[in-house]
Amino acid sequence: GSVESIGDNVFSNVPWITIPSDSSLITIGDNNFCRCAGEVYLPDSVTSVGKGCFGPHVVLKSNLMEIFDNQVLSKDHRHLYRYVGEDKDYTVPEYVEYLHSGFLNHLSIEKLYINKDYNYDEYTLAGISSVEEVVFGDEVTIIPGYFAAKSNLYSVTIGKNVSKIGSHAFAYCSTLG
Repeated sequence: GSVESIGDNVFSNVPWITIPSDSSLITIGDNNFCRCAGEVYLPDSVTSVGKGCFGPHVVLKSNLMEIFDNQVLSKDHRHLYRYVGEDKDYTVPEYVEYLHSGFLNHLSIEKLYINKDYNYDEYTLAGISSVEEVVFGDEVTIIPGYFAAKSNLYSVTIGKNVSKIGSHAFAYCSTLG
């Protein structure tokens, strides 16, 4: 196939989908497959997945990603694309190195624990309404720019070793305070 990119929300409400293994698909936009309730086959050519992809009932078939412990991760577990569990509290695992934007999209997580420095997409939690509290542990030294801009946070706990908070990290969080 010749499709190299799928835009945002193209397959957001389909029950299942198969993308041919010989596809030249490289990029999947935001919020695709988030309400699928079956198998989603991804070709090896996929290298970029947008925020909010893959819902809690997806059976992901891919040589690059897998669902492990209610998380959509790269096969080496270094990239966290999405948490698909139903817990109210969530701690980002230590083995993860990179948090993709929207990894908590459309979920009921209320309290997020971040216990080390990660590599982040901009707007990691931006605009996410369910997360009410973020706790940055003492091993965290940097909070990235736009981390939770326009979100509905009520509380942020900043660990003792944070030395830099990026621009607009909590901008327009009108519920903070």
